Amino acid sequence: MRAPHDIYAERLAEGVIAYQTCAGCAGAVFPPRLLCPLCGSDRLDWAASEGHGTVYSATVIPRRDGEPYNVALIDLDEGFRMMSTVLGVFGGEPEIGLRVRGTVVEQRVVFHA
Repeated sequence: MRAPHDIYAERLAEGVIAYQTCAGCAGAVFPPRLLCPLCGSDRLDWAASEGHGTVYSATVIPRRDGEPYNVALIDLDEGFRMMSTVLGVFGGEPEIGLRVRGTVVEQRVVFHA
């Protein structure tokens, strides 16, 4: 059996924002797992997110030798939450509730305002 993280990494390499769906309770599962955290089922299938979401929370991290960057929690429309960076926001910190679109850049998901 292949590890869920390996499958997720392969999907990222293909430019896909992947997540799992549970056949037992129909819940969205992220990060990738062997069992559904909602119902315990092992019947997890892979799906591709459209990448549309809403900023749930965000903060700006200062760097000692460089520009500060933001870290945000994004609620994806498919029903799961992921941590990432939001690019293109004035002042560096994305506003809570901001609609964003995720893309895969260098095997990581980043969001654009």
